[in-house]
Parts: sequence; structure tokens; C-alpha cells
Amino acid sequence: MKKSIIVLCFFALLLSFYCQAQKGGSFLTIKTNHDLHQKFGLKYPVTLEIKLFSNEDEPVVWKWDPLSKKWNQIPQKTKNDFFNGIEAFRYDVNSNQVLISVSFIDDIDTLSVKLTGKSGKSLLFEFSGFAKYYDTRTAVVTSTADDWVGDSSNTNSSLTACKIFRDNHLWLTLGVITSSVTDSGWKELQAEFDSGYIEIASHSYSHPHVPYKYPDLEISGSKNGILSRMNLSGYFASKNQEYLYCWIEPYGEADSLITPMLTKNNYLIDRSTQKYFDSLSAWDNEQQIFDRLGFSIEMGDNLSSHSNIMLLNDRFDYVFTNHGVYHLNIHPEKIIWDNDGFAVQHLNYISNRKDAWYVSLGLLYVYNLTIRNSTVRLIRF
Repeated sequence: MKKSIIVLCFFALLLSFYCQAQKGGSFLTIKTNHDLHQKFGLKYPVTLEIKLFSNEDEPVVWKWDPLSKKWNQIPQKTKNDFFNGIEAFRYDVNSNQVLISVSFIDDIDTLSVKLTGKSGKSLLFEFSGFAKYYDTRTAVVTSTADDWVGDSSNTNSSLTACKIFRDNHLWLTLGVITSSVTDSGWKELQAEFDSGYIEIASHSYSHPHVPYKYPDLEISGSKNGILSRMNLSGYFASKNQEYLYCWIEPYGEADSLITPMLTKNNYLIDRSTQKYFDSLSAWDNEQQIFDRLGFSIEMGDNLSSHSNIMLLNDRFDYVFTNHGVYHLNIHPEKIIWDNDGFAVQHLNYISNRKDAWYVSLGLLYVYNLTIRNSTVRLIRF
């Protein structure tokens, strides 16, 4: 008898909880690390995995706007839509899962989202965690290019590469050797950045071997040179500052002096030349930078790269099947960019997949840094 009473009380408590939730509501508050927010911007949307307790009502997702003091509806996408790096949500009715991708705004370390049904009623849900990849995509596709020098045949090849990557909706992170860039070269670089799908990275001031004769000039000077000549925007700027995330090592060389200087100058990524590097690099909490990372494969016509289309496509398939990071590296001047050539064929092969996450190298690690340093609370009202 006593056991039956306890069971009845338990179900009564659950019913009371459900009724209160239906009468009131709840929302999620996501808080990120203030210092990292200021240092790196953290503007790329991160994906929350939400589990609904019922599928009786299709969800609508809202984000709180602290400036206008109102809830704004987030657009809905489906798995049949092609999209990357935007605020959106997806609903999988079979798993009863909602994926919400939202971004932080300047100077505010918290953001809030809520779910309602299309009927307007509150929904019961729980936060499952942050997605490893944006929108829980199967794998990541990112690309880097070395040796933007400005006003030369190198630049013409780089301009062609930028257009082909952009036409395929592929991000390309350009490594700039700042001492070689002319005024016209900076203007061309700005135009490429403004056209989209281009991230600017430092490839040093003069492309030296280690040890650097003038390390501050190579590391700090190159970054400051880029920021002084470029007008960065979008993911790469806030109202207070601009962000340059990537250092691309000349010759893939490093010594013990370089990492501390990269940290001092707020670089987030140090890209080396290690081959068959298909995973995410680890965060070094002491150094406050991600560990040196390599790339999956280099595409090109010379002996140190690959021009065999079957080999390139097979490499991509391997990384994609294993849910890895396909990081393609190029030296644009070492590729003949014919429409029927191996390079264009390979880019066509890896592009425009709805289950792939296409992102720049720096923004990939902005996402990773954000989810590592953010916490979520469920608040009921």
C-alpha cells in the first residue's frame, strides 16, 4: 500500500512539473569565456544539440536580442538545404532532435535561445551538448594556399585559384608574405576577401628559414602589416578590432621561440606541413594556442604534391568516411588551372555536399575554441 502511494505521488509530481512547464516556459543561456571572446571574437555560429520530449508539435526556435529586447525567430533549414556558417535550426522528426546554430555578438558573453511549438505552446526539451562539427556534419572541408606575394605571376595564379574555389563554395585561407605585396597586390587581396570565401593568414614577413634573424618582424610585423592594409569584416571583425587567426610556417619549420611569439600576438593556429593530418588539433591551455597542425594532402604539379585525380579523390573519400578534417593545401603557382585539369576536377568532386562542413581553417578552430569554453544553463520561468 505504501509503495503504491509513493508511486502515485511520483507521477503526480511529474504531472505537476509538466503542467508548470506548459504554463510557463524555459530557455537556454549560453555563456562563453570573456577573455577568449575579446581576444578572438568567437563570431562563428556554434551548434547546440537539443532533445525534445515529444513530437506532437513542430518546433520554432527563437534567439533573444539584448539590443532590441525581444525574441527573434531563427530561420529553419532541412538536410536538403546547402548552408554553412549561418544562424539556423534543423528538426529531425525521427530522432526528435533539434540542431540550433547560433553566434555570439560583440561585447556580450551570453546568448539565449528558446523553443516553442508552432501552436505557440512551450516545449519540453533537454540540452544534449555541443556538436563537434557545425550542424553535426559528417566531415570538414578546409583549404590553405601558400605564398601570396602580390604583383607577379604568383598573384595571377592565386587570383585564378580564389575564383575557382569561390565558384565551388569552398573556403581558401591565403598565406600572405607581407614584404612582397605591392599597393596593387593589397588592393587585389582586399577585393578577393570582399568577394567571399577567403580568409587572410600570415605567411611571415620575408619567408625565412629558422632561426629567424628578426622574429618579431616576421611574426608580429607580418600580422600588423596585414591588419593595417586590410579592412576585415564579417567573422573576422568586431566593432572594436579585427582578427587574424592563422600563421602558416615558411618551409614548415618552427623552433622553440615561435610558439610563445604566436601566443603573444593572438594567433590561434600554427599550420605546418605534416602530411596526412586529418583530425582536429588539440588546444594547448598553457600556451593558449592550438598545437601545430598539418594537412591531409597537397595538390599540385611538382614532386612534393599530387596531381593524380584518383589519388586525390580517394584521399578525400577516406577522410570523409572516417568523419575527419579534409585539409587541402596548394601552392597556386604550381598548378595549371585548366577547366579539364586535375585541380578543377578535384575541387568539383569535393564541393557542394550538403553533409560536409565547408569552413576556413581559422574559423574551424574558432568554432572548436568556442564550444570548449562555453557553458549552457536551462532556465525556467
